[in-house]
Amino acid sequence: MSDHGTGLLTIGEPIRATGLTVRTIRYWSDEGVLTPVTRSAGGHRLYDAGSAARLELIRTLRDLDLGLDDVRRVPAGERTVAEVAAAHVAALDARTRSLKVLRELFGDADRGAVLERMMAGFDDRVARYRHLPAVVDRQAAPPHAEDFAWVVAALRARAGG
Repeated sequence: MSDHGTGLLTIGEPIRATGLTVRTIRYWSDEGVLTPVTRSAGGHRLYDAGSAARLELIRTLRDLDLGLDDVRRVPAGERTVAEVAAAHVAALDARTRSLKVLRELFGDADRGAVLERMMAGFDDRVARYRHLPAVVDRQAAPPHAEDFAWVVAALRARAGG
């Protein structure tokens, strides 16, 4: 519905055009992903005719599991869809490689044998070197040692040792 002859649309029109919920559109608006053109005297968000197209783009990017930071940059013109998609594909490739390694480690293998292999590959000095840049730059240290300890403890518990 048009708001008082301004040509701007209340939130209902983009909802009808996209099938999204009021809650989703308001959330994306609050997060700066889809900024309303203005607000009415009553404080209602008002959108222009291009809002439905931007909402479709945003929904497509979110359906591809892109984070709000990346999604926000596309309509703002800071990044192209191709740039965001390429970065996402690279991240998915890295995740796929990680999952393949996990499958090889944990597939049908004896958990005790997996634990032995992991313990043999862990070096306390390497963990300290990973921590060094954080100390030099006075940043929070990445919790590699804690992560590794958690994995080892879980494997020990499952292996019965």
